[in-house]
Amino acid sequence: MKPRIYRLSEEKPRCRRVLSAAATPPLSGKQTSWVTITRTGSFTDPRYGPFEITSPMLLSMVKNFDEQVVGQEIYIDVNHKPGDGAAAKILKLRVEGTRLRALAEWTDYGLKAVRERGFTYLSAEFADNWQDNEGGAFHGPTLLGAGLTVRPVIKRLEAVMPGQPISD
Repeated sequence: MKPRIYRLSEEKPRCRRVLSAAATPPLSGKQTSWVTITRTGSFTDPRYGPFEITSPMLLSMVKNFDEQVVGQEIYIDVNHKPGDGAAAKILKLRVEGTRLRALAEWTDYGLKAVRERGFTYLSAEFADNWQDNEGGAFHGPTLLGAGLTVRPVIKRLEAVMPGQPISD
């Protein structure tokens, strides 16, 4: 079976949304913040059908990030459009409970997207079994990036509060 790549933002609104959490970069001079990329759970989406994100999947994403299996830095973009530029570079990944968390280094483009254009949620982009295009090796669940979005598929992700301490 061919590995699937998931882009977890909704393309078309299916219902009204009440915003309850935001992925807001800090408003101070700091350009880094910890953000929640995704979480565990059972979900459904018209593009992928039913799917799960499990704790072992999150741990695999961290391992593959640390081992740099993708062969490049991993970025957050705006609306899953990497051709428009990077909103932030992911510096670190870790699992906290049921959440995949990233230390993001924000660009001016990313700060503007959040503060002025309302892109306040994060949406993971990952492969369920990423295959290296050079050696052909499979690496399991791998984070390929994330997108700032206004309609994430995965709900109930906590906000990143301005001024929140940055700690390892």
